[in-house]
Amino acid sequence: MGSGFGSVVSKHDLLGKQNKGQQTQGNGLSLGVKRESKEFKLESGVVNAIRMVISADEVDTKTKSHPLNPRNQEALNAVSVGSTLNSVRENGIDTDCLGIWSDDKKTILVIEGSVRRFCAITASKDYPIWVLPANSASNKDIRRLVADAGDKKPHSWRERGKAYWSEAEELGKDPSTLKVDELAALLGVGRETMRKCIQAFKIDIRLLSLIPDYEGVPTSFYGKLAKVEKELARNFMNLGEFCKKISKQLDSASSMDVVAAQEYVMEKILAELTKEIGGSNGAGWETIDVVKFDSKDKHVRKSVSPNGRTVKFELSRIDTSIIDDIEQLLKDRLGK
Repeated sequence: MGSGFGSVVSKHDLLGKQNKGQQTQGNGLSLGVKRESKEFKLESGVVNAIRMVISADEVDTKTKSHPLNPRNQEALNAVSVGSTLNSVRENGIDTDCLGIWSDDKKTILVIEGSVRRFCAITASKDYPIWVLPANSASNKDIRRLVADAGDKKPHSWRERGKAYWSEAEELGKDPSTLKVDELAALLGVGRETMRKCIQAFKIDIRLLSLIPDYEGVPTSFYGKLAKVEKELARNFMNLGEFCKKISKQLDSASSMDVVAAQEYVMEKILAELTKEIGGSNGAGWETIDVVKFDSKDKHVRKSVSPNGRTVKFELSRIDTSIIDDIEQLLKDRLGK
């Protein structure tokens, strides 16, 4: 089974003829009576969607993003969608969106156009959308439509990784137990694409969200942030405390454009990492031999980080009974 992101289906293969007709309005929406319809070719056959224009004051309450739409709604703000928002403020929404009625037929679930939905709410503009009947599209149909989305803002690697993860779970698999090759084969996606997207998805949101428009960062950032997390973990440093230190250094970023601010924050993150642990190669750590032995392969060493907050002991070729005694001592002295 191919993932929607791995095998994009042309919108022309999904859409059929467009018609005009009379429809009875329901669902409490403030819309006119005359409706245009459009045929969609879905797994269940040809389905008619109805064009609606949701009034500005009803967009927030009558619509919401579809659960299978990978767009991170929490990351949408005036900075992350700046150019689109400016266009909507000036011209309104000039490209129709796509959605489907919820099972209870009370809410339109947006398949394509969640960025435009955010802009419509923010700028108080009407929201044009083609709406499929409830239960008319399968998850596979919806994923194909999402993959062919016309939003100006591409889905980030992180958003795509989350979508792949969810799709694997939907197929009855535990993605945490699958290798990248296995996950890629399961969803019909290239191995390297899968590796990059899953790496981005697994980055801790506390670290990623330090960066303005964090779902729109350059793709090169994901590898750097993954290395930062790895170094912090390797040196037993608390990620939350690290992020708090960074956040106190970012006042200047608010006066920059998005691209400059992203680069600025990334530089701050890398600089703080170097300051805290002395660089990825451990430079700045002080290491001493606690006990000296005749054998060069046998040692007991203590390493202290540049700030003195992290101490590591390294034992090589030491009897297991002694290691057990040391472990018990730590439990006795530090355990509750």
